[in-house]
Amino acid sequence: MQLSLRYGTESGDTVYSSDPLGEDFILAISKPQYAGDPNEAFLMLHEGDSAEFTTSADSVFLHTFNQAMPSAFSPGDKIRFQLRLQRLFTEKEFAEENNRRITTQRTVEEELVRRYLDDNLITAGAVRPGVYFIELEKGKGELVKPGDSVSVVYTGRFLDGTVFDGSNSGGGTGMLWLRAGDGSRIKAWEDALLSMRKGGVCRLILTSDNAYGRAGAGPVPGKTPIIYDIELRDVVSTLP
Repeated sequence: MQLSLRYGTESGDTVYSSDPLGEDFILAISKPQYAGDPNEAFLMLHEGDSAEFTTSADSVFLHTFNQAMPSAFSPGDKIRFQLRLQRLFTEKEFAEENNRRITTQRTVEEELVRRYLDDNLITAGAVRPGVYFIELEKGKGELVKPGDSVSVVYTGRFLDGTVFDGSNSGGGTGMLWLRAGDGSRIKAWEDALLSMRKGGVCRLILTSDNAYGRAGAGPVPGKTPIIYDIELRDVVSTLP
């Protein structure tokens, strides 16, 4: 089901809102597993219905969310849900709608990236759909291997040039050490490192399905193409 959802404390403080996700906030309804399971309320709704209900915060976080209870709640507190059911999908309908949205969003983002490439006179083709790897400076030596420790200087920015992250951010030293292939970065980042040599500089241009997806992450909104400039400063056998 596609819905708008907020939940929070019984006194009215919001702990979560689906508003940033908009129509992309979709939940699968399941059979209620315990008394007070939110699915009990979900199963009573029809398209267009709005509802508000409270239930045990302890049970919801333990059995439904499978996570520790946030500091906003104390043992024995109630959690208040406010929601509006916008649309119900069968499994087949959801698969078709999801594929349609993915295709539409990918087309929009690829056009934005194409304009960026044209405006900046970049002729490189995609190494795979939505991933552009542009070698700005060639490095020397052997290619980085999985498990190597590498130091990089990097900047993350949007297509309009706004910086959202970098090795200098948050009081950093200007250089980041990491283990190549350890999964600490998005796949395109990892793949880029394994295509580089010491001293190399590259530019990664990524559509959101190769970066932070429809949900986004931190300062990066969902459905947003991004750019990473990465300079590989050093490759060593162990982290310093």
